Amino acid sequence: MGHPRGLGHPRWPDFWRCQLPKADSGNTSWAASVIEWDRLRNMPAELKRYHGQGHLHFLTFSCKGRRRCLRSAHARDLLLELVEAERQKLNLWLPGYVVMPEHVHMLVAEPVEGSLAEWLKTVKQRFARAAHREGMIASGERVWEPRYYDFNVFTEKKRIEKLKYIHGNPVKRGLVENPEDWKWSSYRFYLLGESYLVRMSQGE
Repeated sequence: MGHPRGLGHPRWPDFWRCQLPKADSGNTSWAASVIEWDRLRNMPAELKRYHGQGHLHFLTFSCKGRRRCLRSAHARDLLLELVEAERQKLNLWLPGYVVMPEHVHMLVAEPVEGSLAEWLKTVKQRFARAAHREGMIASGERVWEPRYYDFNVFTEKKRIEKLKYIHGNPVKRGLVENPEDWKWSSYRFYLLGESYLVRMSQGE
């Protein structure tokens, strides 16, 4: 698969050096991460989505009412298995992700055919059916918020910024001490070349 237009060939060693700023370091990028998540939680009523430009997209989708429907390792594994199954169908390039207890961030390319909206809808629907079937969510209860956040990423600087934000989430939330300790993210691929449930690649 070719790379999204405007990004050129990715300099992957640069990503390996994407280190998370410490909370007490006074680094403004840490504060910016906190501000950004506050902004994501209060999405505007009218979201403008720009597709067909060959950009990467930074997606955020959340459980209904901030319920922790992804709090168990089994639920997070199940979601990633479905993401991978649907990713393979469209041969999507998915260079970054993290699954948190109540929301998910992804950095993903546009599919050659179909749309990201339909792809994400399918993933969410399949997970909801499985969650109800397995009793993780009570029958009839909504699993997901219907809307999602979509931000176009079309520069190398912004792509690295979003990867840092994605990989820093579990540490910022106090779930782990180091980003590599949270296996439900793409960080270990950049650090060690390991993929977990979602097949990572360099976008070739």
